[in-house]
Amino acid sequence: MIKIMGIKSKRGLSEIIAYVLLISIAVAISIIVYGWLRSQITTNEGEKCPEEVSLIIKNYTCSFDNSKLELSLQNKGFFTIKGFLVKVNNRTDAEFGVYSLNLDSAGTQGVQINIGESADVSYTTSPELGIIKLVEVQPFILGKKSQVYCKSVTQKINCES
Repeated sequence: MIKIMGIKSKRGLSEIIAYVLLISIAVAISIIVYGWLRSQITTNEGEKCPEEVSLIIKNYTCSFDNSKLELSLQNKGFFTIKGFLVKVNNRTDAEFGVYSLNLDSAGTQGVQINIGESADVSYTTSPELGIIKLVEVQPFILGKKSQVYCKSVTQKINCES
């Protein structure tokens, strides 16, 4: 009889150990996943763009066949603009640009615009894009560590012939 009780108590103890191991493994996996997810999510706690950065679209021209867009931009702010992103949209009711028109491989236009100065830029657009209805320009300045992107300026345009 003593042998039977000893086997039963060992069997009950092994089930408890199995549950403890199962819970421990689940907690360990959840901690690993949490750490990985936290490293994947980037927080926007970096530098903020100063309010005094102001870039305007002074003028624009479109070619007859809608294959070229020329922009005249002016820095009206108190900071030198180190570059900008240009996006366009072909929808009439659009509120932001979708198609990027930037010239260099990094995805930014590296044209510096000093305080009070203007810059003229030209883009070749794809015929598949259709008639451009909106232009969005997002300037950036150089911060302490990297580029700091500022508020975009959008303008509805009419590139129809």
